[in-house]
Amino acid sequence: ESNYVANGLVSKGLGEAIVSICHWVTDALPRVGCAANVSSSDANSEYLMDFAGMYTECGTRYEIHAVWCVVLSLCSLLSAALPGHRKVETLLLRVSVSMADRIALAMRCPDGGADEGGPRILTLGYLEEGRAALGFICALSRLEGEWLVSQPKMVTQMRRLTARFIEFAGSDVHNASFAAISPEELRKNGMEAAATPVRAPVLFGADPVLQLSPTGGPVGEAAAEVTEISLTMAGHLYAMIKYALDFQLVSSPEICEAEAIYLVGKDTWVRTQALEELLASVASLLESMCDDQASRKMGIMRNLAWRLMAICENATSLLSQMSSPPTLASSLASAAAAKLRSIYA
Repeated sequence: ESNYVANGLVSKGLGEAIVSICHWVTDALPRVGCAANVSSSDANSEYLMDFAGMYTECGTRYEIHAVWCVVLSLCSLLSAALPGHRKVETLLLRVSVSMADRIALAMRCPDGGADEGGPRILTLGYLEEGRAALGFICALSRLEGEWLVSQPKMVTQMRRLTARFIEFAGSDVHNASFAAISPEELRKNGMEAAATPVRAPVLFGADPVLQLSPTGGPVGEAAAEVTEISLTMAGHLYAMIKYALDFQLVSSPEICEAEAIYLVGKDTWVRTQALEELLASVASLLESMCDDQASRKMGIMRNLAWRLMAICENATSLLSQMSSPPTLASSLASAAAAKLRSIYA
């Protein structure tokens, strides 16, 4: 039934409407790479919260930014519902051509800071757009041949960006800060002040509480509790990691062990050390979920657990594809995933 509905929407001109919305997004959102509208309350702070025009100066989300995220997600859903549909494939290619810069910006590695144009402090807007953009390029990767013809450099660029993001997730994410900015985000975080820190979302690193506030100072006690927005951010972040791994897997050429020695370490490939660190973090989180009976009853925690299991499977597969021998981290993560999967079965 969903396929029937999707086919009906496409046949009635949904694709043309989406292309028109993309032009609207280009005109309505600030230019790609422009300075942030929302910055830290500390004028001397080097930390940048909004690097792609997601929030207004008063902290509210641009409505057009939410529309853009929906457009990307809708393209991915249409691709999944109607695989091989010519109009959908054409739509994906048209969107990728017209919005290539914006898609690349959404996937900019989040440890860049002001000098590199990336956010030091992660926001819900960044995570939502990043998740939608990564889901879109995974859908686009099914058309790799035509994609290469229409945009020969974009596949390489996306491999470079996804590789760096995975390395960030494996090695650096515990040094990032998460902040609530809009009034709705503040409410979900149980706060009132703008740009309040959010507890790192059930996420990698020994200390679950943020190490930095938006002004670079220590985080107060108010950030110590898991909130609705921290769980939402975790869901988006885990989805981003999974999609980035998906894309690396489907876009990686087959290589032998001798070739792996030469290729792995290039900027379009993920460093094996980063994958091992990612798997070690995932193993720790999965083990803690196995032992936490209360959280296992929460639907959102179950969803996070399934995403972590998918990350474990994808990261292990990518290591194997890169001709890397099994490691202790991959073995521990796989064992923890199997244990939690049996609990949820």
